[in-house]
Amino acid sequence: MSRSKRVSHRGIAALVVVGSLVASYATAHVVFQRRSLRQWSQQARILAVVEVTAPLRVWSAPDGSDHQEYFSARVLEVIDGDIEPGDIDFFAHAEGEPRYRVGDRALLFLDRSAEHSEFAKLSARFPLFTTQGAGQEWTFGSADRSIVDAAIAWRALRGKEGYRDRVAVVLRQLESSDSRLQVEAMTDLVFLGRLPDFRADLQSKARIKALVASDRVVPSVRRGLEYVLSGRASTAESALDGSPK
Repeated sequence: MSRSKRVSHRGIAALVVVGSLVASYATAHVVFQRRSLRQWSQQARILAVVEVTAPLRVWSAPDGSDHQEYFSARVLEVIDGDIEPGDIDFFAHAEGEPRYRVGDRALLFLDRSAEHSEFAKLSARFPLFTTQGAGQEWTFGSADRSIVDAAIAWRALRGKEGYRDRVAVVLRQLESSDSRLQVEAMTDLVFLGRLPDFRADLQSKARIKALVASDRVVPSVRRGLEYVLSGRASTAESALDGSPK
């Protein structure tokens, strides 16, 4: 398990929170935690589209007392937060090292190192870090903005979304051609499927039924949707194993 691969005399203690899809709605905020796209988009200080410009490298303190693996990227688009377009270095403090290749275009969720005491010694060299880990890179093609659009939609709803707002974004993700977005949408739909609002929402159910009847969603998501429609939102969790197939 990687915690940004920083090696120092004292090290960093990290708390790993691994929960079920529904339990993620009830967890308290910690730095080192897997999140849904909704949570990434609403909790991160900075959201940006970047292009990776260098492979994973290692920085060493002049006196050799500290080492840190890091990535370099160029900020192409600022969705929200206190950052400007241009070149940045950042490190990952996450469950498993993210895998970026030079030229990858990615949606990046960043925070300021100086605001976390465990990174105080690194903040001068690396002002930015991400808690995105392996499998959470959110890379995409230059012509495909569905991931970016979903993040923008969730960010706009931060602190004010109700059932209608949330289900609208979830349905757009389910109807996208990106299997990662479909799987992520199920995280939220499992929760929404338990609400009285969903039980009375005939329009949303009709759109979900159309997806089930089509070949637009991956099989694991289709099974989950069938369970949600049948009123078995809890069982929908077991239809997904975290990988689109």
